[in-house]
Formats: sequence, structure tokens, C-alpha cells
Amino acid sequence: MIRFVLAITVAVMTAFLGAFLAHNPGRAVFEFLGERMEMPFVVAVAILFVSTFLLFVAIWAVYKLWTSPDKFKNLYARRRKEQGFDALERALIASAAGDGETAVRQAARADALLDRPALSQLLAARAAEAAGNLEGAEDHYQTLLEDPKTRVVARRGLAQLAHDRADHELTIEHATDAFEKAKGARWAFDALFDAQVAQADWQTAHSTLNEGERRKHIPADRARRRRAVVLTAAALEIETDDPEQARELVETAVRAAAGFAPAAALASRLLAKARRHKKAADVLEACWTAAPHPAIARVYHFLR
Repeated sequence: MIRFVLAITVAVMTAFLGAFLAHNPGRAVFEFLGERMEMPFVVAVAILFVSTFLLFVAIWAVYKLWTSPDKFKNLYARRRKEQGFDALERALIASAAGDGETAVRQAARADALLDRPALSQLLAARAAEAAGNLEGAEDHYQTLLEDPKTRVVARRGLAQLAHDRADHELTIEHATDAFEKAKGARWAFDALFDAQVAQADWQTAHSTLNEGERRKHIPADRARRRRAVVLTAAALEIETDDPEQARELVETAVRAAAGFAPAAALASRLLAKARRHKKAADVLEACWTAAPHPAIARVYHFLR
């Protein structure tokens, strides 16, 4: 609507100007270098408008020619970037679908088109994993370790590869580094705790569990259950060599999760050996009240 109004306004003004010049004829005289030129005023105005238009066209043409190399360069770069993101999208989809061959091919294409080394390396690592090339994936993750921006994600990939081949020491190495540097990395807590448990490193696993609970990586009820399991396992390990310490550990486990039958059974047995039968019976009865279990009944029978 605004353009229509402007067009009408320009047309009216042009018609008014034409009528004005038709009713008020005049002559324009030019003198330059001794030469004298005379013409109707309307013709002079027309020549001025045409000359101005041609001047603007010439300036526009020179500007276009001057800036065309940069524009072609930007156009080529933009098209290259679009092709790179298209290859990136296809690689991610193929990797998620488990099509390793396509993922590797598209990842290589994205790496060639995009100037994003970290992204290209990460994509190449994921593609290699999807293709089953674990050594290649590990090489890419090792490269990512050199960049502070991608160090944590590289640790995650390497920890997962180490976990898959049951290399608990290497899993702990990578997960520990991520657990210390990235406070919000829940995967690091899970990987570190599981590897420490797999190695029967109960004391360190207990410390990791406490820190994970403090960071809210694990709900409180699950943390109590895991704490009871870890402490019971630690008590079983030293039951013969240090029964007093074992009893303290398992009593802590019982306080953490009263319904955990293995902890209650072990605590009852150790308390009975220390001739604290009343305490042993109380532990079993509390566990039975929280979560009845056949093992509790059997230990209670022997205790009686």
C-alpha cells in the first residue's frame, strides 16, 4: 500500500513538473572555453537527468567489478560451508544408525569442507566407533586430548573404549581426570565408581560415592544402598584379618541401609562373635522390619 501511494505521488509530481515547464518555457545558455551553447531549458534538464543516471550506472558498474572477486570468494566459502554441514548431518545420522561405512565417508568429507578441527576429529572418532574401528577411534580421541575444549569429551570416549575391553585401570585414569576437571560430568562418576568396584577398591569407591552424592550425581536413596554394598564388601574382605574394623564397617552399612540383608547378616555374625547377641538380634529384627528376607530368618535361627 505504501509503495502504491509513493508511486502515485511521484507520478503526480512528474506530471505537475512537466506542465509547469510546458507553460514556462525558457532557454539555457552555457559558455565554456570560449564556446557558447544555447538550448531549451527543458532539454537541458533532460540532459542533466540522463547524465546523472548514466553517472550512477557507471559508478555502480565499477563498484560491482571492484567487489566481484570478494563476493565470488564469499559465495564459494558459503557454498563450501553448506556442503560441509550437509556432510556433517549425514555423518551424524549414519553414526546414530550404526552405518559405519557411510559415517566414515561423510565424516572425511565434512573434515575436508569445514574448518573445524575439533568437530571433525570428534565426528571422525564417532564414525570410527560406528564402523567398529576402535583403534582409529582411540587415535582421534587422543588427538582431541590436546585441545582443552575437547579434553573432557575425549576422556569420555577413551574411558568408554577402555571399559568395553575391561581395562579398569585405564578407565579409572580417564574418568578420574574428567571427574576432577568437570564437576557436572555425571558419566565420569558412574565410570569411575564402576571401575573402582570392579577392582575391589572399596575405600576409594566409597570416597567417590560420597563426592558423587555431594555433587548430586546420584539420588540419596541409591547412594545409601550403594554405600551399604561397598562397606559390606570391604568388611567381608577384612573379616578374618581385622574383625573389629570389619564390624565397624558393616555396622555403618546397616545404618546406611537397614533393609540390606547381606549387611545385616554379616553384622549379626560379627556381633555374635563379639558376644553381643542382643545387638545382633536387634540388627536382624530391624532389617526384617524394613525388608523381610529368607537370609535374615536363617541367620536369626542360628543366632537363637
